[in-house]
Amino acid sequence: MQGHRLIVRPKAEADRDALARLYASLNCRVRRVFPQLRGITVVEISDGSDLPRVILALQKSGLFDYAEPDFTARALLAPNDPRYLTGAQWGLNNTGGNGGVAGADIMAEEAWTLLRDAPGVIVAVVDSGVRYTHEDLAANMWTNPGEAGLDTLGRDKRTNGVDDDGNGYVDDVHGINVLNGSGDPNDDWGHGSHTAGIVAAVGNNGVGISGVAWSAKIMSCKFIDAVGNYRVSDAIVALEYARAKGAKIVTASWGGNTFTSAALRDAVVALRDADIIVAAAAGNDGGNNDATPLYPASYEYSNVIAVAATDRTDARAGFSNFGLQSVDLGAPGVSVLSCWSGSNSDYVETSGTSMAAAHVAGACALLRARFPGDSHQQIINRILTTVDPLSTLAGRTVSGGRLNLAAALATPGSNDTTAPTIATFVLASSGNTNTTASFIVTFSEAVSGVDASDFAITALGATNGTVTTVTPATGPATEFAVAFNYTGNPPAAGSIQMAIRTSGTSIVDAANNAFIGGGVAASAPIPVNNAPVGEIVLPQITAFSGPATTAAGSTAMFTLTFDEAVTGVDAADFVALRTGTATASIGTVTGSGATWTVPVTVNGAGTVQLMVVGGATTNIRDGQTHWFAGGTAAATSSVATIGPGGGDTTPPTVTTFTIASSAASSVTYQIVFSEAVTGVDMLDFTAVRAGSTGGTGTATRGAFAAVSATTYTQVVSFTGTGGTVGLNLNASGNGIVDTSSNALAGG
Repeated sequence: MQGHRLIVRPKAEADRDALARLYASLNCRVRRVFPQLRGITVVEISDGSDLPRVILALQKSGLFDYAEPDFTARALLAPNDPRYLTGAQWGLNNTGGNGGVAGADIMAEEAWTLLRDAPGVIVAVVDSGVRYTHEDLAANMWTNPGEAGLDTLGRDKRTNGVDDDGNGYVDDVHGINVLNGSGDPNDDWGHGSHTAGIVAAVGNNGVGISGVAWSAKIMSCKFIDAVGNYRVSDAIVALEYARAKGAKIVTASWGGNTFTSAALRDAVVALRDADIIVAAAAGNDGGNNDATPLYPASYEYSNVIAVAATDRTDARAGFSNFGLQSVDLGAPGVSVLSCWSGSNSDYVETSGTSMAAAHVAGACALLRARFPGDSHQQIINRILTTVDPLSTLAGRTVSGGRLNLAAALATPGSNDTTAPTIATFVLASSGNTNTTASFIVTFSEAVSGVDASDFAITALGATNGTVTTVTPATGPATEFAVAFNYTGNPPAAGSIQMAIRTSGTSIVDAANNAFIGGGVAASAPIPVNNAPVGEIVLPQITAFSGPATTAAGSTAMFTLTFDEAVTGVDAADFVALRTGTATASIGTVTGSGATWTVPVTVNGAGTVQLMVVGGATTNIRDGQTHWFAGGTAAATSSVATIGPGGGDTTPPTVTTFTIASSAASSVTYQIVFSEAVTGVDMLDFTAVRAGSTGGTGTATRGAFAAVSATTYTQVVSFTGTGGTVGLNLNASGNGIVDTSSNALAGG
């Protein structure tokens, strides 16, 4: 936010004098008015720390349609590399093409506005080598300073055929080839060149692709042969070379679960002691690394960051290994385009956790450049505490999320010694006695380590004011919801006060500065028998559901219920998230009071998830003009799975309608449809009786049963003698449809 500004829209009927008085009481100054935009007004306040209180006061006044911060934005920076511009590098910038989900990427463009180059950071690609003459890699190759310049005879050290730096390798200008003991680490497989391109292909050079880092120093340490085989001892030699030559990050896009090597463990420890990060692939077996470790990714050392693969919809790749204790995060690893070794202009698209680990290695390079004083633990912590949380990685990785490079780069610097403080601590909702209340606590910056033990509750003036549960939100964030239950017996109304402890908490910011605030911050009044209270009570969502399955081409009806009557609910308050080839169109929202229905027309194949936007952009409010502030964290519908649909327009028909059995006073009929149907019940049938002796016979429907999705039985009980008994399937209004919602033809 810039200049502590707000944007408000006064209600059309709002009194101008009342607005002026309110602005003055809150020390607000009108900067600009847009009459053509229904009176949208830019307001400035002098004290930025007062911003949340001012917004809340404006919202409570009833004079405004909305009040929100004047958010700032920055122009995004995109390289001119042609394959990037076509959208082929979805892991860096996912626009939603090829069945992807827009934004399911590492937020590279946003990150590049902060930093895009790491020219002094050495990344050792310990792999099958690197094609160091490639058009998108050559300019970013590391040059061994001991093999550069002229020797005592005036010869170029790069080509003089002498081991100038005395390390046992001749002319190891860009790295080494452990397999033949030479200084030529050229790639004869392609895998190493591919990971190198993801890390740091030259950005903005008008050629090919862009790396996560537009520039860095790529050191090639070849120990894998032309078909992907290697020995642990060769890996150790390559790792030792990287350590000795000053690498700050090592890619380990390889590993195995058939060995537990003490020697490889020692090599990783040596890297740790040298403050070198190991970005390790989690493995491509689809297995649980907690149960079956894969090394080096599963080494428990602080310098190892293990990476799973995600696809362009933010789902964990089916082949990707996982592990709640042993795999740290996810990163793009499916159909990733990068450099290859076939020629100097060779590019290939391939998949694997190797590609995911390379994205993280590139992120580490930029973070090393931005925060040169950080230890490997601090760099890794910046990554893990700023991931985008994903349901597909929750419970499957340590962080539960996918790499967000922009957020990691935006964390405070190592010279940050300012402790986090409480920005606001407000009551979100409270109810009657014997019910629940909720507070929202907002810190001055992103923090982690918040849990229930950090909060203390006191009951003032309330009988039996006992707090039973405290459940704060978890994860690195600025805002946390703290809910608890309390009791109080009317008529003795009182208050619940919540304090955050002044010491003994584990709350820290990204620079590990401990929270030292505390004190009573907010209170919840306990009303007597629903008597109104003088506090703002925001409307809340109590239920939000949708159909489990919806056929393509039809409309899924989602139902949203609030805890009180609200107005202002419309399509703009919702967003539909999609996977696969699914499409979704939100229709006109209907309803009144507390219950609303949202129609979503779906097509394609995949899933649709409906979420509530909420916050400052919504017009949802109760009768006291208390605005709904829930948003996506508060309400998510059940996922509607879209059936095949599309081309199926053939209605189901009745194949056979026969008597299955008969008895003295009943007949059981069996009805078989041409395909699976739903909506069949006994009300779809009419029992008939004709020609009975004396005309007194009757026929009534008895037990109904579904034998399968295509076969059903209906019993008809009858009285009297003579004549006939029959069963008719009603020709209309029966509600019988197939899985594509085609209605039954005929009766």
